[in-house]
Amino acid sequence: MPREIDYLRRHDEALRRIMDTIEMPDRMAENLVLHIRKNNGTLGRKRHENEFAKLTDSKVVSVQEIVREAFDGYAEP
Repeated sequence: MPREIDYLRRHDEALRRIMDTIEMPDRMAENLVLHIRKNNGTLGRKRHENEFAKLTDSKVVSVQEIVREAFDGYAEP
């Protein structure tokens, strides 16, 4: 249970910081975090060009850094 709580805390922190940085729908921010996490801290080029095309390259870099910082030290089981 403590592991799940740690994950949720980190996930919520990443979402809050993303939403403070970029205005976007909650679901889009959720998807962004999930895709960055699945791709080892980066947003794939195809996802950026398609699903997240409205995000500039600099915004993508900022969001990737936010997710990496939020999950720094968190190891997947």
